[in-house]
Amino acid sequence: MGSPSDRASMRSVLPLNYVKHMRAPALIIYGERDARMHLSGFAQFVAALKREGKNLRVILKRVAVLPIRPTRSTPYGALSAFWIGI
Repeated sequence: MGSPSDRASMRSVLPLNYVKHMRAPALIIYGERDARMHLSGFAQFVAALKREGKNLRVILKRVAVLPIRPTRSTPYGALSAFWIGI
């Protein structure tokens, strides 16, 4: 995959480049304060998915990192509903 210092290599693996090839429904959960992906990059990815008419559900949370424990919170409830609904 390359290192962050190799921009060309990093850009080649961006999900944005593969939107046209996506076939499965997508559930995207994003934390507004995520340090790894800026909000503008997230918005660009979602816009590309919508432009291509992809089946997606988006959940935007006002946190940096979502907890990795099952709860009845919105993200995990949506994940359960997403998989049941496929």
